[in-house]
Amino acid sequence: MNKNLDKKIDEFKKSLIKKANEELENTPVQLLLPLVFEDRRPIPNAFIRSALFGMVKKGARQEMKNCEIFSFEQYKIKYSGEALDQTDLMTWDTIVYMAKIMQSNNVLTTSKYRILKELGLTQTGTNAKTVFNRLKRLQGGQIEMEINVNSKNKARGWYVGSLLDDVLVNEDNGEVQIRFNKRLLTIFGQPSKENPQILDGDYSIVNHDERRIIGESQLARWIYHLYSSSDNIYPLTMDFLKQLSRSNLSIIEFRRHIKISMADLSSKLGWKYKIKDDKLTVITK
Repeated sequence: MNKNLDKKIDEFKKSLIKKANEELENTPVQLLLPLVFEDRRPIPNAFIRSALFGMVKKGARQEMKNCEIFSFEQYKIKYSGEALDQTDLMTWDTIVYMAKIMQSNNVLTTSKYRILKELGLTQTGTNAKTVFNRLKRLQGGQIEMEINVNSKNKARGWYVGSLLDDVLVNEDNGEVQIRFNKRLLTIFGQPSKENPQILDGDYSIVNHDERRIIGESQLARWIYHLYSSSDNIYPLTMDFLKQLSRSNLSIIEFRRHIKISMADLSSKLGWKYKIKDDKLTVITK
């Protein structure tokens, strides 16, 4: 009798999962995303508080294969694909933002012109090619991360998938179609027993206008993302920051670049900070 009961319970659980997956498949992309305004961009904290989108030296990008990504201790991430940087992250969060404001159902249908405009780039063939290469990296890379980590630091499961499902570009009219990975986008929702398909609900809203003011500095942009994700980040050592940003600079050079970037953030955004005992503390933002 117990075996029959266990079988019925198992079948019921499977039916719930199947129903949840079907509901997710039929849910428009726009409804999976948080409410955003013109100068706001939602970004998963797992992307910000890890080296997934780190520093990339100009030239050939590292090809990574099932690499463990350095991160804050609550995140466990592995990645395969071309190394990603801050411009890749900015491209990803921008098209996610576009999917929300353009009320996309399953596919974001837009144009090369619109994407370049949202990214603040001039309308040139070179810039269009650069953005397409970013989209290819996002589609071709595969992440593996723990989901719904509980208070005992135990994961309910793992997510494995790409950052984008696919990209279609029509060179005749400049139209671009981007299909999102809906299961990944559930990271913007709130997990519960009733919604097992929800990944995490752990994300930050970043001010895109301020990000533009910073300029093209990869390290300054990376610092801005990190400290915009929380008002309670404890003092971090230079060595930790170096690993978290995936910088290949020597520690001496990295310290110098941190000081330059923080001075830049201070002059442009009014941030106050201190560096003491080889630790960075952001006081006010």
